[in-house]
Amino acid sequence: MSEVSLLPLGLQASVLKLPGLSHVFTTRLGGVSAGRFAELNLKYPVSEGDELTGYEHVRQNRRRVCESLNLSFEDHVACQQVHGERVQRVTATERGRGSQEHYDGFADTDGLLTAEAGIALMVMVADCYPVLMADPVQRVVAAVHSGWRGTRLQITQKALQAMISENGSKPEDIRLAIGPGIGFSRFEVGPEVLEAFAGQFDLEDPQLVRQVGEKYRLNLPEILRRQALAENLLPEHIEIVPGCTLSDERFYSYRREAGVTGRQAGWIGWR
Repeated sequence: MSEVSLLPLGLQASVLKLPGLSHVFTTRLGGVSAGRFAELNLKYPVSEGDELTGYEHVRQNRRRVCESLNLSFEDHVACQQVHGERVQRVTATERGRGSQEHYDGFADTDGLLTAEAGIALMVMVADCYPVLMADPVQRVVAAVHSGWRGTRLQITQKALQAMISENGSKPEDIRLAIGPGIGFSRFEVGPEVLEAFAGQFDLEDPQLVRQVGEKYRLNLPEILRRQALAENLLPEHIEIVPGCTLSDERFYSYRREAGVTGRQAGWIGWR
């Protein structure tokens, strides 16, 4: 295995430090990509705003993360994210989907779930939130990509519901960590975004919404935390990992870089 240490490649959540479980929320530090995509870009090039000559760079970066997690690069799984609500179950026969080619990843998918050991699930972000979940009793893990659209569609709750209904997980056994994303103090949206959440929570709750002129600021990680509580997870099993991707240059930020930037990711898997 590589001598790369886990710590330079990202952050970990205390609630997910479980025997046999590997996880990390990567930063942009510790990889081989260059220029505006330096250093640990994890997104294969698929459009004009991506690292167009970076396929080999991204493979090297992903391999580096997998080695640090003691999981197989060839078996890690990714998806073609669309800010939706679909959670895909990954079986043994589907290990490696999206590992070396973007279009081989699960289409129209923003969440992954598996009960198979040896598979690392990966969701990419650059201001949206990576949410990782693990049940150490049933040995199930899940990962979701949740921006404001995914949060409104309650993709985190859908992943939790799948763990409970399809894998027999008990809410009190599940651990959940919300990785770094755009912070409450920086995430400004128009009234149409705020109104999209009508009926889900009190739009005048100062812990979730703050008006700034004609704009509003949304506290996405707290909304996600409350969604997990609504599925009966224990408060002490939910963790928000600190870090604002827009204000902290250790992270890629779609807003800060006007769309031309790399992607960090949340990774999780049973060894």
